[in-house]
Amino acid sequence: MKKTTQFLTNVKVWQSLVFAFIFLFSLTIYSQIDAASAAVGDELTYNGMLQTTGDEGVTGSGTGCSPCGWNAMQGTNYAPTNNGNNNGACQSENRMFKTFAVNGNNGSFVNQQITNLPAGTFTYDYWTKWSDTGGNLSYTDENGDTLEPKFTIRVLQADGTYSVVHEEVIPLTADQTWQQTTGTWENTEAGATVRLVWYKRGGTNSAPTGMNKSMFVDTVSFTYTAEASGGSGCDWSIALSDSYGDGWGSNSVDVIVDGTVVWDDLTLASGAGPQSTSFSVNEGDSVQVVFNDNGSWSGECSYVIYDHNGVTIASAADVTNLAPRLCDPTVASQIFPSLAGRTVENFFTTNWWAFSDFLTFKGGLNPVTGSLWMTDISHHHLAFGVLAVFGGHIYRTMFGIGHSLKEIMDSHTGDPIL
Repeated sequence: MKKTTQFLTNVKVWQSLVFAFIFLFSLTIYSQIDAASAAVGDELTYNGMLQTTGDEGVTGSGTGCSPCGWNAMQGTNYAPTNNGNNNGACQSENRMFKTFAVNGNNGSFVNQQITNLPAGTFTYDYWTKWSDTGGNLSYTDENGDTLEPKFTIRVLQADGTYSVVHEEVIPLTADQTWQQTTGTWENTEAGATVRLVWYKRGGTNSAPTGMNKSMFVDTVSFTYTAEASGGSGCDWSIALSDSYGDGWGSNSVDVIVDGTVVWDDLTLASGAGPQSTSFSVNEGDSVQVVFNDNGSWSGECSYVIYDHNGVTIASAADVTNLAPRLCDPTVASQIFPSLAGRTVENFFTTNWWAFSDFLTFKGGLNPVTGSLWMTDISHHHLAFGVLAVFGGHIYRTMFGIGHSLKEIMDSHTGDPIL
């Protein structure tokens, strides 16, 4: 590790003290791990064991040491074991994070920040418990609607915001019962800045949620378990937006890769977005997006699919009113890439395989446009045309145009077939 030493001369004592205080304060508020030189097997959190001893130990309790070696904390205490109150026992040596029972609508959270994260697979592991002597915990907000505490992994974007790339619901437990959660996550962006966030909202004393109890977090680890694969797989993403700015409501999309649902009922909970969610694909995979029109104002919903280089693969600027825009060559070529190539030459040389992205025999609906596949539309038009021609030849209009079915039958009197 490169170490830089700066020598200061002719500085008054009080200036030295102020400088030292500011320096220490900045380290406390912005604690983070630089993983630029991380190797497989390295555990990358700072004070993840939540203890007062050792190289990474942080002394203190309550909010006095905030954020206690981590990057940030809100509505949270650095709590010791105390079986005489609702702290209970730590899972680790002698400290744990304890969220406030209620902390307004902003909720309570703690997070770790890791910079220069290498691409590869990472294993997260943490323990949580709740103080719930009455057994009244529930995944509900103050209005009785669904509200869940979440563990999320967030990646810093170019505009300075953090996008959620992985999330899972933190389990509710019986009173003072520790529960372990573990899983893996794959980072495809070498050098990423990542935050690991534990969050819950208990509401207020006058309007509590079903989680107006203390949640505890302890014994956290985030381990680099495997380097990025050199195979043909990569991560694509789907970005959800809402033109009105109030989320998708009950509407959602399903993302299906090679017949497997990788995201079920993915939605934009609130705001205008875009909210980006990644999914893994391999060379040759087919990707489908199914829009579930389950609520009102679905015309405000839109999404864009990007490949691993940020290139737009497909989009639906207006999910329910996309069909009229298919006449726009720019939109059509985004949805059906074959239309961006040598369309006329391929058509007149019968190289129709070039149009395999929309000329299919799949049946059902195209998940991007929500309409029938182009081949099926052609079949329906052809079938109706044949029916119209047939009908026009056996029925006579009021103007005397067409044939009379009676005259046709009479002209074939004695025909062994008719």
